Amino acid sequence: MPITKKASSIKKAKILELLNTTLEVEYSFIVHYPRLASSIPDQKIRKLVKSLGEVSVEHANIVADAVSGLGGKLHWGFEPFPEEISLTEIFHRQIDKEKEALRLHTLCGRLTEDPELKRNFEKNAVEEEGHIKIIRKIMERMSALGIR
Repeated sequence: MPITKKASSIKKAKILELLNTTLEVEYSFIVHYPRLASSIPDQKIRKLVKSLGEVSVEHANIVADAVSGLGGKLHWGFEPFPEEISLTEIFHRQIDKEKEALRLHTLCGRLTEDPELKRNFEKNAVEEEGHIKIIRKIMERMSALGIR
């Protein structure tokens, strides 16, 4: 096998690994956004939470399409709803996941040579920064309203 072909297959394998890690990290909670939103008494916060869920679904579709397009197998992982912790702690955990998703999307964008994938990953990374800001805004409003 020529060195360039071997190098590109190693790079492809690394991208697939990163993409599946993105699915496992960021989207492990995706199915719970509607339930989380409905548990919040404030309409403004509920609307923000719902929008996070909707955008996360869009990101999941982009990542899943990339995995499939590269010939990989999808590794979905959903976690149970964390009923034993406060809403504040749930959002703290979500910030950590958004930061990790930002790192992974950025890395995938750097590794891929496909211009469309690169644009999608770069767009996702920018949106992850926005998600972090939205979650911080949610937490600030929750704190001001005494929601824990």
